Amino acid sequence: MKQTEVLRALKMQHQAIDMLMAKLAEANKGFYPSKSGAIWDAVVLGHNAICLLEAETRGETMFQCPVCRTVSFHPKDIEHGYCGHCHDFTGEVKH
Repeated sequence: MKQTEVLRALKMQHQAIDMLMAKLAEANKGFYPSKSGAIWDAVVLGHNAICLLEAETRGETMFQCPVCRTVSFHPKDIEHGYCGHCHDFTGEVKH
């Protein structure tokens, strides 16, 4: 399977999960996607995988936090190894 096909499949899955989470939150006012544990973790990891594949195909430099796996394309985050999600300088740069 080509990388573009993998990226397309990931995007479709991510959109489907987003839609299902929105419907669940609408049906159950006490449901918060970001507090759903493993489901939310899968959403975040899927989003980050999409970002990484897109950046790789464009030849962009990025920073991915080794702790939470959040991806940033901001030049200062890359330069300093800063994770806005963790609010910490983890110091690893991914090219």
